[in-house]
Amino acid sequence: MSQNKGDRAMKQKQMIICLMTLIIATTFLLSCLPEKISAKYWVNERQIILFGDTANFGLKDWDDPGADRVVLPSNPGERWKFVADIDMTVEININLWCSVYLDETQYIAMHLYVNGDGPSAIMLDKYSPTCITLYGYGIYLKGAITIKLNEGDFFDIRLLHTSTAVQLNKDYSYIEIIEDQQILSNLL
Repeated sequence: MSQNKGDRAMKQKQMIICLMTLIIATTFLLSCLPEKISAKYWVNERQIILFGDTANFGLKDWDDPGADRVVLPSNPGERWKFVADIDMTVEININLWCSVYLDETQYIAMHLYVNGDGPSAIMLDKYSPTCITLYGYGIYLKGAITIKLNEGDFFDIRLLHTSTAVQLNKDYSYIEIIEDQQILSNLL
């Protein structure tokens, strides 16, 4: 009887060793995947944003595949956008430092639009003051979301607000796009 207990304990130890080996091997293989922080862009100049205008992240920090996947506006009415070059799941991190005048009845909100106008808007952050803020007062909007994009899909970031205008600070406003392989390895 004690030998059966010993055999059972030995088998449990062997299973634990096999499981640990599998975890270590998986972690090693995932660490060999290339870094997939696809792109990071900054607001390149002070921007005045009217209601519904797109934040223009015109200063490239990096864009991993080498070819820019960002379309910069060159004519009035055009919007900054990130275009997927392949089917991908991406985590999008946005940080916007805004100077704005708001009273207690006003708001500012950051939305992500996928493939243009319409019901695709997703609110990422919203600020409504409880008292009057002075122009130049810094409001930090921050949002993160994971979405699936098909090749050719695009997204942009827009500010909806009830102020006359919002000014974006170029030193603290940026967007990061992280592709799915890096998201997977962060989960382990």
